[in-house]
Parts: sequence; C-alpha cells; structure tokens
Amino acid sequence: MGRRVLFFPSFRGGGFGHVGRCLALAEALQDRGWEAAFVLDGPHAARVEAAGYPVLRPPLPPAPDRLVALLGKGVRLLARWLGRLPPPPAYLVFSDLNFQVLRDGLVTPARVRRQVEAALALVHRFRPHLLVGDTHLLTFIVGRRADLPVVQIIKSVVHPVAPRLIWWREPPAGLLSPDVRPIFSPLLEAWGLPPIRRAEELLDGDLLLVPSIPELDPLPPGLERTRYVGALVRRDPRAVTPAPWFETLTPQRPVVYVTVGGGADLVDGPPFFEAVYGAVAGTAWQVVVATGRFDPRRLPSPPPSVRLERWVPGRAMIARADALLFHGGYGTTMEAVAA
Repeated sequence: MGRRVLFFPSFRGGGFGHVGRCLALAEALQDRGWEAAFVLDGPHAARVEAAGYPVLRPPLPPAPDRLVALLGKGVRLLARWLGRLPPPPAYLVFSDLNFQVLRDGLVTPARVRRQVEAALALVHRFRPHLLVGDTHLLTFIVGRRADLPVVQIIKSVVHPVAPRLIWWREPPAGLLSPDVRPIFSPLLEAWGLPPIRRAEELLDGDLLLVPSIPELDPLPPGLERTRYVGALVRRDPRAVTPAPWFETLTPQRPVVYVTVGGGADLVDGPPFFEAVYGAVAGTAWQVVVATGRFDPRRLPSPPPSVRLERWVPGRAMIARADALLFHGGYGTTMEAVAA
C-alpha cells in the first residue's frame, strides 16, 4: 500500500491560491508514488475533483448556525434591495490571522471542537501518513491529535515565529485585533497542546514550506524547520500556449493584461469592468481582460480596444503583455515572476 497525504487548504476566503499551491504539491508527491486527497468545500472543490483528486467535504455546520447565517444573509440582501444599506467596502483590513479565526466561524470553543472532531473523522476515513495544510487554522491541531506529521505551506507574513501581515507600514490606528486565546486555550489545554497567543501559532508544523523566494518573502535567518521551495504552481500546458486570438494583437501597440484571479467573487461585476473601460478610453493600449466567473456576454459591451475572455492562458499572456494589472494573488504573482 502506497503512502497517502491529506491536504487541508484554507477555502473560506474565496481565492484559489491556497488550493492551487496544494494541487501543485500533490502533483509532485503523486509523481513519487503518493496518493492524495483534499479536505475542501466551496467553489474550488469541483476544480480539485476535475484534476483527479478525491475531495472529502467537511460536514455542514449544525442547523442553528446555518439558520443564523442564512437569516443574516437574507437581512443584508433585503436591506440592499431597499436601498438602506451602503455597498460593502472594497476590501477589509486584516492586521493578523486572528481576524481569519472569526471569518472561518471559529468563534467559540464548541465550534472549534466540532470542526476538529469532523476533521479527525475524515482523517480516520482516509488514513493518511501525512497532513499538509495551507493557512488552514486547524491542521496542526488535527495532526497532533491524530499523531500524524504535519507540513505547512506558509507565506512569510504569517510565519508562526515572525508574522507580520501588514509588512509595509504600521497597522491603522484603532484597529483592534480579536483576542483568540479564550476560544482556543481551554481546548488546547484539554488536548495536552501548548497555549497560543495569536492565531499564526496554529500554523506550526514539523516542516514549514515557504512557496516563494527570499527576495519576495523575506524571513529572519535561522528559523527552524523552515524551507524555501520556490513557486508552487501547477503544471498546466495550456497556461504557456498562446491562444489563437493572440494574433489579433497589434505588435506596434502596448498590451495590458487585466485579471481578477481566483478571488473573482469579490469583484462587483459590471461596475468593475466599466471602471476598466473608462480607465483605458482614448489610450493606445490594447487591453485583455480575464473575466473569470463572469460571462463576457452578460457584461457591458467593451470599447474596441478591450477584449474580454473568460479564460486566458496566464503565463503566455503575461509574457506577451507590456503591463499586468491584477489582484495581488499568489498564482498570478508567480506567473509574473516566471515570465
């Protein structure tokens, strides 16, 4: 029987970066004879299944939690429809992963316990030899409780020893980080695990893989169990093959590539694309826009200088473009570095 690895990518934020990195590592391990599966839900589960990997979906939250979430969503939609609620902000400021604890619904010890027990049930079902997490806050706990080694795929800004999510300036004045200790401390003590001061410490493991290079993700020297592994990007021949319509781009005019990446759910549809149209109006640029989940036929008609494509071969397009406008996600960043 071959060795098995179970991946726990973070999936509640909407982006594809966590899942994509795990897929890239799964491919590399599969080449070495490993069998891989994913604990995953949400919009990217189908993509993982299409890549040939089993997906173990965590159970739904208890009925009262689901009811509260549905009621809250209904109230927000009704308020928006009545015009009494302003549009949501373009982005939220996170100063650390304590905010992710709240985003992921880990707001009480009871909820954390339920999710850990559900994850342990999936571990016992698949019987892996190794767990791999990518910013999934419970992978380390599950690994220790199951007596399994844990590898964490981790960006430098959330390294458990030296985290600094907002690295380019000080966090905004008045931004208070949630205190997650009352949520986790009672459980960690009961499970014989060390206490934590901040959520980043939940990303500890037996080996920490930084999916980048020191120039992009600097860390203090000498950190234990930490290794740089470069870009974790899937092998996809389509991404490096120019599309036939590339030939319609005029060589004498600059090309701008615009993509919203795997986090397209956060884009407010037509207003975003209309903003792109307005920004390039009257310029000499040729603009190619990857629309992601948005069907170009249902979007406002673009000006002649703008081409809308639901899917674009990213690496080939970046190599052809003179400028890249994107959301800052991991996959596109690494494609740009490779180009």
